Amino acid sequence: MVEVVVDSNVILRALFFGDKYSMILLQKEAEHKIRFVFNKEMKRELCMKFASFLLRYGADISKANRLTDKLSTILKRSKEVGHNTYSNLCTEDRSDNKFIDCAIDSKSGFIITEDSDLSGLEGIICRKYNCIVRILSPYQFITEYL
Repeated sequence: MVEVVVDSNVILRALFFGDKYSMILLQKEAEHKIRFVFNKEMKRELCMKFASFLLRYGADISKANRLTDKLSTILKRSKEVGHNTYSNLCTEDRSDNKFIDCAIDSKSGFIITEDSDLSGLEGIICRKYNCIVRILSPYQFITEYL
């Protein structure tokens, strides 16, 4: 099973908007082909954004329950790692550093995101932390690795 660090927005785009490639990632996660890896900060952000999306997009109680169940299942199957690395490599949006930190701490090798602030950091991560972390969009990950 491949372990991947996934940006919260990828999960939210699948749950709320049915984004094709994000949905495929959730399907592969449910089939145990991949496992999502989080640290506490990532989980906190995901839950806060999830609550915000429920309010913003006016989910009725039935849909809110269904989406909450899906997110709960994803989080239960995920792996949580300690936040031991504080990379501070992403200066445009410092909150994105938690994804880099998680990839380094978990040795997962992949960050799946649509965030352009992260996309140019692969080489820097490799040089500074002596590890290979691929930063890919959902589409790139699916076509190259699944």
